Amino acid sequence: MLTGGTSQAFGSGGGFLHDDVHDRAAAHFDAPELAHLIGLIVAVNSWNRVMVSRRIPPGGYTP
Repeated sequence: MLTGGTSQAFGSGGGFLHDDVHDRAAAHFDAPELAHLIGLIVAVNSWNRVMVSRRIPPGGYTP
């Protein structure tokens, strides 16, 4: 839920993660852990968008 909610927060019109999603995650992680987790979600989402915009399929990169 947290990953999907973070990804869709700006598309919902409110621009914020829904309170119920945040509260459910906060029940399992303290504030610093939750901040790190959200940072990782943002990083992965960003890389996914970069790869999609470059038209590189999952697993398609070879160094």
